[in-house]
Amino acid sequence: MKCLLTIRIGSVTLSCVINAAALLLAALLLAGCLATTNSVNDEAEINTVLYKVKQAFINHDINTFMLCFHSDYLHEGMPLWQVRALWQDRMAEFLLIDFQNVRIEVEDYEAVVSFTMKLQKANTTVYSEEPADHGDLSYFIYDNNKWSVYGNQQSRRP
Repeated sequence: MKCLLTIRIGSVTLSCVINAAALLLAALLLAGCLATTNSVNDEAEINTVLYKVKQAFINHDINTFMLCFHSDYLHEGMPLWQVRALWQDRMAEFLLIDFQNVRIEVEDYEAVVSFTMKLQKANTTVYSEEPADHGDLSYFIYDNNKWSVYGNQQSRRP
């Protein structure tokens, strides 16, 4: 970086201090932009996971559905094999699933997704507010370069 103004006070050159401050300011602005971009990307990736969950549910494809889950999944004492059984039961009972009013809160490598879940069968529609009602699809982790459903990592319901 070329100095436009150089003021020498003793052994300190003021232009170097100005350049260092300008570099620091630019780095902080860039970091702020990157954080916003990453947050937007994180939200888009999490929405993609929810879309894959929805499509797998509609197709009653439990194996594809479970690809959206982290291998260390744990939610209120329910490990991965139990959540698989829970969703197999839900797939057997309901035809459609939808996520409405999705809100995503990302903090570092974890996210909490709040939404209204709508499950439908022939003459019945069931709504639940997540994560308050069940939460088994609301907690995500970013690991191995992807977002996946992780559970709240609690050994039992508080």
